[in-house]
Amino acid sequence: MLYLVVETKGYESKSQIPPEERHKIDSAERFFKALQQEGVPVRFETKINRERLGDLISAIVNRQG
Repeated sequence: MLYLVVETKGYESKSQIPPEERHKIDSAERFFKALQQEGVPVRFETKINRERLGDLISAIVNRQG
């Protein structure tokens, strides 16, 4: 089973993400890692505009398989 939440902001690279937005992303990553430590089967991935959503999903599924 795969639950997927994708939020995009329109950045072409991670270096374009402003510090305030980077902080939000880092906070979300820490939250999902804490859930993993509690046994919740969840993954946190980031998607930059140049990356294709289908490629991201395939990579996640292949890692689980």
